[in-house]
Formats: sequence, C-alpha cells, structure tokens
Amino acid sequence: GAVGQLARAFLLPAVKALGGEHPEVEISIVHLDPEEALRRLREGALDWFLALNVSVGEPLAATPLGRLELAIYVGQAHPLFSGEEPPLERLLSHGFVAQRRPGLMRSVWPTGQKRKITLQTDAHALALEACLAGSHLMVMERVIARPFVEAGQLRELPAPFLEPAQMSLIRNAHWVERPADRE
Repeated sequence: GAVGQLARAFLLPAVKALGGEHPEVEISIVHLDPEEALRRLREGALDWFLALNVSVGEPLAATPLGRLELAIYVGQAHPLFSGEEPPLERLLSHGFVAQRRPGLMRSVWPTGQKRKITLQTDAHALALEACLAGSHLMVMERVIARPFVEAGQLRELPAPFLEPAQMSLIRNAHWVERPADRE
C-alpha cells in the first residue's frame, strides 16, 4: 500500500525491476488512507505500507527510508507562475489546496506560518490537478513534482521554512514469513 503519489514515484520503478527479474511474481498496489492501511497491517491483510510522517506503535514497525524535500508549486495559469520569486507575504495571500490529513499524520505546514487554504481534498491526484490548472498553490515533495517542473507545467517556489517529510515503510512486526509464503 501507499499514500499519495508515493506508489508512482517509488513503487512502480521497484515493481518494474522486480518483474524483470521474477516475471512469475504477482504484485498488488493499493492506495490507502493511513488509518485504513494501519488497520489492514494489524489484521494481516496488508504486507507493507509506504507512508509519510506517520508514527506507529506495537505491533507495527516503521523503517525510515529517507526524508523528502518539500516546496510550494504553482501551475502555468496562475499569476505567480512567471516573474520573480514573490515575497512570502504575497505568496501566502494566494489560495492553497491542502490534503486532509488523518490525525496520525504530522502536517508538513509549520504552525507559525499562516496560509489561505481555499480547497481541501483527501485525494492527492485531485490536489495536483488543482495546482496544475493554476487555481491553487500546493505544497508537494520535490521528487513527486519533478516531472511536472521538467515539463514546464509547474514552477517551484522555494519555502525554506518547510521541514522535509519522513518516508517510512511500515509493516506488522509480528508477521513471520512462512515457507508456503515463498512459493
């Protein structure tokens, strides 16, 4: 399982490599809300979950995989797309799209900075579309935004006050591989 666009950026390349080496392996990737993923992990209905800024406790274990740098992004049709980098006050006066985050996920936005959220969604793909359309600014991981920046669809507006997001692989610590699982 994965949250947001992590499956596209991290799991699909791994699946391609694994499929090349082991074409008989069948893989299923599911996009899940973190709370649902943790429930499935506890029940044994999910093997692993790739998540951002999620804290877990027994019986789950989280393996930190790295920190993802964040920035603010703007689409071509937005007035901030061209020109000089705007001052922070002007940047924060524009509407942002923000993802609804479950209580167990730490927000990436610092509490000391105020922004104007004019659209909320629980779907990362919808938030990205709003940003690409130029109607809203969006905070996003650089690795997720990179293809859109390289294609000229998004512009990065640096935000040094944003802390990197912690990406972790979560699993049930009590799950033990059985010989039958390897067949």
